[in-house]
Amino acid sequence: MSVGGALLLLAAASLLGLEVRLSGDEWCFLPQVRDEGVGAVVHTFYAHQNGRIFNGMIVEAFSVLDVHGLQLFPAVSAMVTVTVLWGLARQVWRVMGLEGPRGLRLLAAVTVTVLFLLGSANTYHTFYWAGANESHTMPPVLACAALWSALAARSSRQRTMASTGAALLGVCIALWSEETTVVCAAVLAGVLLCGRWLFAARVRAYAAKWALCGLGGLVVGMAVLMTSPGLHKRRLSYAPSSPLAPESLWQAFDYWTMTLAQILTTWQYVAALALGVLIGLHAVGGRPVAFASVRLRFLVPLSAAVFLACGYAATVVVMPLGHAIPHVPRLRNDYLLLLILLFVVYGALLGRVIRARLNPGRTGWTAGVVAVCALAVWGVAIVSLVPPLYGLGKEMRVRAAQWDRQNEWLHRQAADGATTLPYKPLPIQGLAEPFQLARPRPTDWVARCAARYYRVDAISRSSVLP
Repeated sequence: MSVGGALLLLAAASLLGLEVRLSGDEWCFLPQVRDEGVGAVVHTFYAHQNGRIFNGMIVEAFSVLDVHGLQLFPAVSAMVTVTVLWGLARQVWRVMGLEGPRGLRLLAAVTVTVLFLLGSANTYHTFYWAGANESHTMPPVLACAALWSALAARSSRQRTMASTGAALLGVCIALWSEETTVVCAAVLAGVLLCGRWLFAARVRAYAAKWALCGLGGLVVGMAVLMTSPGLHKRRLSYAPSSPLAPESLWQAFDYWTMTLAQILTTWQYVAALALGVLIGLHAVGGRPVAFASVRLRFLVPLSAAVFLACGYAATVVVMPLGHAIPHVPRLRNDYLLLLILLFVVYGALLGRVIRARLNPGRTGWTAGVVAVCALAVWGVAIVSLVPPLYGLGKEMRVRAAQWDRQNEWLHRQAADGATTLPYKPLPIQGLAEPFQLARPRPTDWVARCAARYYRVDAISRSSVLP
C-alpha cells in the first residue's frame, strides 16, 4: 500500500509534465535543432557556451521532439531514476546478504525518487524544466547506474565490463556536469583510500580497479572540458577571477553553509530516515555474498565527511554564478541524491540498533510498534509533498492554456507573412522568459530566440494575450 501510494504520486507528477511549455534556454535549443539539425547544439556547447559535449547531446535528444520532448522528459527521468535505484537496491540487498520483504527494495527506490525529484525547494526547476533536469538531476542517477553495474558483476568478465563501463560513464559525466564530476571524484577517492575498511579482501582489488577506471574516465572528460573554448568563454562571461582564489574559496564556504542549512531544514527528508528504520527492522542480515560487513563506526563519519567535501567542492565549481548559488535549488541536485541515500543508510543503522536493543518481555515495546511509527512518519512526509505539487500543477495548467493560445496565434500570423509580432511574457517559477530576464543584459537573448522559434524578425512586448 505504501509503495502504491508513492508510485501514484510519482505517476501524477509525471503526468503533470504534459503541461510543460517552453521556458528559459529551451527557447534557443528548439529552433536551433530544428533549423541547423543534429550536432548544432553540441558544437555550440563545446565552442561557445560551456564545453559540455554530452550535455549538448541530451539537449538535442529532447529538442528534436519540439514541445513534446519537454513534456515527456519529466516522465522519462522519473522512470529512469526509479529503475536505476531499484536495481541498485536489489544489488545492495544481494551483496550484503540481506533477507526481508521484497517490497522494501521497491519502496526504497520510489521513496528516494520522490524525495529527490519532488522534495526540492523549486520542483519546476529541478524536475519539469528539462534544461535543468538533464544537467543537474539526471547526472547523479547515471553515477548510480555505474554503481549498480559494479555490484551486479560476478564473474571476471563481468567485472572487466563494469570497470570499462565506469570509465566510459566517467567521461560522459565529466562532459555533462562539473558538479556531479567532483561528487563522483570524492566518492571514488573514498573507495580507494578506505577500501581496506569497507571491503573483504577477495573484492578489494576489484573495487580499487573499478574506482580507478571511474576516476580515469572523469580525468579524461575533464581534460576535454577544461581545454574547450566554450568553457573558457563561459568563465570570462561570468567572472574573470578564478573560483580557486582565496576570497572565492571563503565565499564558497559561506554559500555552502547557507545551502546546507536549507537542505537540512527541509523536513520531508525525514521520510528517508524513516524508510531506513523500516529496512533496519525488517531486513535481516544473512551471509554477505561479496562484501564484508562494513565497520559501522567508521562508515558514518567517513560518509558524512565525503558528503560535506562533495557539497563544498560543487559550490566552488559554480562560484562564477556568485550570490545566486544559495537561491538556485537545481545546483544542489548534483549532491542531493547522495545525501538522501545516506539518510536511508543512517536510518537503517538506527533500525538495526533499535531491533538489537528491543526487549519485549521487559519494556512491552515490539519491533512492530516501532515499524508502525516509522511508517507513519514516512507517510506524513510523503503526503506533505502533495499540496505543493497540486499548487504547482494549477500554475502550470493556467500557463499552458495561455501559452497554447498565444503560440497558435503567433504561428498563424507568421505563416501569413508577419515579420514582427507582439508577445505577452508568461513567466513561471522565475525562469527566463522574453522581456523577463532575471538580470540586466545588453540584449534580450530570450526574445531573440523566441523570434527565431516563430520564424519572424523580432517580437515586441505586449501586455495582453492575442
